[in-house]
Amino acid sequence: MAFKLKKGDCKGCNTTNVMIVYSSGKLCHSCNRDRLASKKRQWKKVYKPTGEKELFLQIWSERPHLCVNCNKDLGNEPRTFFFSHILSKGAHPEKRLQKNNIQLLCFQCHQAYDHGTKEQFLKRSFKVQVTSPPATTASPQKDNPPQTV
Repeated sequence: MAFKLKKGDCKGCNTTNVMIVYSSGKLCHSCNRDRLASKKRQWKKVYKPTGEKELFLQIWSERPHLCVNCNKDLGNEPRTFFFSHILSKGAHPEKRLQKNNIQLLCFQCHQAYDHGTKEQFLKRSFKVQVTSPPATTASPQKDNPPQTV
């Protein structure tokens, strides 16, 4: 949105001052700031309560604050990304508010669980150590012994 600075009467408070001229009128700096602030409030999204916040706080008070995968300490403040649904909310909406369907994970494990592969998730685990098979290198001495004449 283009605007120009001019002197004139403010459409909002009727004072003569430096005006900000925009497509629908002239306002002083103060009235323009109020106009923009009221615009921001219009776009603020209002969320309906789902019951998850209360459930998460209840789980937080009952369980140790440790990631169930890597055993990392999660601190004392509950964060929404610590709570991971074992069975996804989209595929199993009826299990969304069941305590046994929610596990505590650190941010990295939650990302690996939701968006990574099973191997990436298990790589972070303190219970299971995923190791790759040892690399085999062909040794010329064992495979092809030198010929003596």
